Amino acid sequence: MLRVGLRHFRVLCFCAAFVIPASASAQRPSTMERLEQFSEAVAAENPSRAAALANRLWRADYSQLALDDAAELALRISIIDALNEIGAHEDALALINDLTSDRTLMRSLSVPDRVDLLGRHAEIARAAGRRDLARRLAQRARNGAETVNAGLGDPPPLTEGNGPSVGMAIDGDLEEALPPVESDVVISEFRMEDDRSANASTSDPFVVVPVYYGANREPSGSDDPNRYYGGRRGPLDVGVVNVSVPTQNREIGEIPRPSVWRGEFRPNPERHVILQDIQRFPGLPAMIRELNAQLEASDRGEVIVFIHGYNTEFRGAIERTAQLYVDLAVDGAAVAYSWPSRGGVLGYVADGGSLIRPVVNDLQTFLTAIAQASGAERVHVIAHSMGNRYLLEALEEIDDDGTFGEEPPFDELVFAAPDVDASDFAARAPGIRDLAGRMTLYASSNDRALAISRMIHGDYRRAGDANQPLVIDGVVQTVDTTASGGAGIGHDDFASSAMSDFRSVIWLSLEPEQRCVLAERDVEEGHYWAYGMGACDNQLFDAALRYIRLHGREGALSRIQTIIEAGVLPEVDWSGVRDIILAMPNAAAPG
Repeated sequence: MLRVGLRHFRVLCFCAAFVIPASASAQRPSTMERLEQFSEAVAAENPSRAAALANRLWRADYSQLALDDAAELALRISIIDALNEIGAHEDALALINDLTSDRTLMRSLSVPDRVDLLGRHAEIARAAGRRDLARRLAQRARNGAETVNAGLGDPPPLTEGNGPSVGMAIDGDLEEALPPVESDVVISEFRMEDDRSANASTSDPFVVVPVYYGANREPSGSDDPNRYYGGRRGPLDVGVVNVSVPTQNREIGEIPRPSVWRGEFRPNPERHVILQDIQRFPGLPAMIRELNAQLEASDRGEVIVFIHGYNTEFRGAIERTAQLYVDLAVDGAAVAYSWPSRGGVLGYVADGGSLIRPVVNDLQTFLTAIAQASGAERVHVIAHSMGNRYLLEALEEIDDDGTFGEEPPFDELVFAAPDVDASDFAARAPGIRDLAGRMTLYASSNDRALAISRMIHGDYRRAGDANQPLVIDGVVQTVDTTASGGAGIGHDDFASSAMSDFRSVIWLSLEPEQRCVLAERDVEEGHYWAYGMGACDNQLFDAALRYIRLHGREGALSRIQTIIEAGVLPEVDWSGVRDIILAMPNAAAPG
């Protein structure tokens, strides 16, 4: 829990993070008042006042608040982080010097938590302009990396004259001054999360993604990209939003936003997904020209088009598209289509009522232009939840129009947790089969959102409900993600806990038989596939996909054989990764 607190939560809101018992009432008012004043000073970006209040808080007697050691440390780390973020670097450095000089505290931390805390100290030293100190810390960190892997003893207290002997993240010119050793390179290559974007190096803490969009929403009148469009229906509008997405401080599938509960007072691109700015285009041809230019600068010319589901604001549609672009390491461009969802849990009926012919016609035009005029080598369309209703309608219009003839305009059509009547989906899917190289349906029996939808629709099952998987042999490949163990309500496994299978579809167009994380299940109507029930380990499968994606099949096999012979990172089953690749005779990264 402490590791999560230190790395991901920042840690706890100053005013409401702790449950303080009644016995602490004598101390609570003055301490809590100072916490609130400190919070206000940070929000106002007043470094001098914030630093003065922080020094008072630092000397507070937290024992009277009945906080445990982890909660007290969390509070102190939050204070340091807040000071550092608003530019009070020297004050933050003084406080963290005091913290890490406490030998009793340092001994009480686990090795990973100690590494995190000391790494944070080095970052603050660098921000404070203590570059020599930061370099010494970084050098000692590199020298101590093997010690971390073998198990640490107690480190010396960290002061300006005594750096840490454990590893930490270093970036920028520090990384250039200290070239990575071979084992660092291998570790970075093995971990997909270190290089999820085709446009970011492993040292980039975030990447900026241009998300092109089409929206059947009325502009709200606000210039804020988060609130630029409301929930009312409007004519098709097009543009691009620049979105920063963390590449290191974020889990796969996660879309973190600032939270006061974690002591986060303003967006930080290294930790949060942020809509930075928005630009409208005068019309669809202008957007296609810009999209084409970005694709020409890429190697693979890939496009993903994401269509969101119910209860999604424009902001949420853009954020999810950017997240998919980064986690799928798309080499090309990201496109979102945002239909007029009210973006509220009580708007289900209104959201469904927005599916009218003018909106469908706009989506048909939008998808046709991307497939026909963007110059993309591969176009993948992904619809989520209620967005599948819009996609089905638009695809039927495209099929009736006959623009594309016998050549399918789309490579992959992915129906993720479709909130569509199962019988209706089964009746319509064969008619659009020729529009894509393949169609994949992701479903879960743990999808609580679809369980509610089923009740609303008179107990008729939904296409995305895997309690009774929808099987349409020869048309759609159905994947049950129930065993992925995803958090939340099981409605977006495709974008998070089942990401490795999703990558195998988008990256390599692997057939289910070649995806060893899947197990075949036979039913009366044919067969479907159960994710997480196959013969191979998910992490090894993901590593195999990554190596093929980066180096091609033969190059991946050669590279892994070199690693095996060198004995690098022996705790990883490299032979297992190699065997998974060998079982994919036709796997080749497109482009």
